[in-house]
Amino acid sequence: MLSFMERSSISRFMGAVILMLSAQMALAHNDEASHKAVSLPTHAEAFALLMQQGDQPFSTISSCQSVSDVSSETVRDILGYYLSVLAQFDESRIKVTSHPESAHIRIAISFEVVDEESPWSYGFEFNVENNDGHWNTVSGSLRCTGM
Repeated sequence: MLSFMERSSISRFMGAVILMLSAQMALAHNDEASHKAVSLPTHAEAFALLMQQGDQPFSTISSCQSVSDVSSETVRDILGYYLSVLAQFDESRIKVTSHPESAHIRIAISFEVVDEESPWSYGFEFNVENNDGHWNTVSGSLRCTGM
């Protein structure tokens, strides 16, 4: 029962953090015209697309095998781990980039600790496509990145 309560609390906390970060990033990078001109998703849309993949078991993604703690089971768990690392440092950031590739848009979301002695940067990359004004993730394109 405690495990369920912990997971429920963590899920609610992570949802609130993601919502807050998405809003902050959308406000800080409120350049909707440039995103629409080249048909790129906004930062808030990028986070929403990542969260849509949150229940995916990370054991099915070979690049994610060594980037989290032992208790992680899903992409959402890895995301929670990344956020917990950022919360421990005064100088940390989340970087969102997107750029066109052949038939898709490649999104990269990086979680970084700014530390000259011990830099830390992990994240996710995935492809999306725009179908009639709606962004959709490309199945099987999610991978973990990091150093």
